[in-house]
Amino acid sequence: MHAQDERSQAHRPGSTRTVPRRVDDAAVTASRMPGTPHSAVVLQRAIGNQAYSQVVQRAPANAPAVPEGAKIDLTLAEVEARFRKLEAENPQLAEEQRPRWEKLHVVLKEFDAWMRSIEVGYRFGGSLIAYLYGAERSPQDIDIDVSNGDNMTRLFNAMESSGDWSGQTGGRDNKLESIYCKNAKVPEFQFDVSSETTAFNSPFELQESMQVEGDAVISGDKISRDELILNYLDRMIQKPDTAKAKGDDNQVAGLLRATGCRTIADVEAYWTRNIEPAIKAGDPRTSGLRENLASIAKERFAGDGDKMDLD
Repeated sequence: MHAQDERSQAHRPGSTRTVPRRVDDAAVTASRMPGTPHSAVVLQRAIGNQAYSQVVQRAPANAPAVPEGAKIDLTLAEVEARFRKLEAENPQLAEEQRPRWEKLHVVLKEFDAWMRSIEVGYRFGGSLIAYLYGAERSPQDIDIDVSNGDNMTRLFNAMESSGDWSGQTGGRDNKLESIYCKNAKVPEFQFDVSSETTAFNSPFELQESMQVEGDAVISGDKISRDELILNYLDRMIQKPDTAKAKGDDNQVAGLLRATGCRTIADVEAYWTRNIEPAIKAGDPRTSGLRENLASIAKERFAGDGDKMDLD
């Protein structure tokens, strides 16, 4: 695998076949994460799934049991539901895409089983999940968030030893942050894997993940709609050319329409109710994020006299 990045400005092109050395980043990680009620997430992300499991040892006696594979089952059910929706809306297109959707279903399930076998927590994100939420762009790859740098290293080592994976890696300060790869068994699918530690640069406050309930091994969950929207709005600030090329404004519009937004007033209400409260307090990008949303609202949700109030 080679070192290269196309998603984070912090990454720089280069090449290497070695995993960056392990760094004890617990103090840095914890200091940059929100405090309670997410202290369990802070600890888990700082020390990794396996170490966290040893610290926690077991769930409280009265805690409900989480069936193995529960999260992936829900995600797979949504993939199936999204295809059924496509069948109803455009039968011809659905028939053309059926083989890929069926293969995608199998790939997600097999990937989940493999990730569980190496004990690396993860969740799905990107265009696949945006599409499940109602965005327009058909997913072309599989975006994965891994819980921390320690688990990125574990995952990379497992990929290297398996012999089935090939691709590129990206990192910063001797930390592995991204893996862009394919599996020889399913070469038609690109896997874009990112460490959630890179999301410290995200404006999203809660940083919710598959570990938010305190269980370090639940996998197969998905990124929230509001975090996706914020990620797209943020990329419009950080990487406008990439955002334009990928149609991030269309993605945001589709996600908002799926929530019931039909007018600029609806979009403004969604900002006030859902998006603004999720932004880190004092984040300097807040005004830019809202301006980007206002621009999308003006272009795609405007009626006569509609204007999003930016005051």
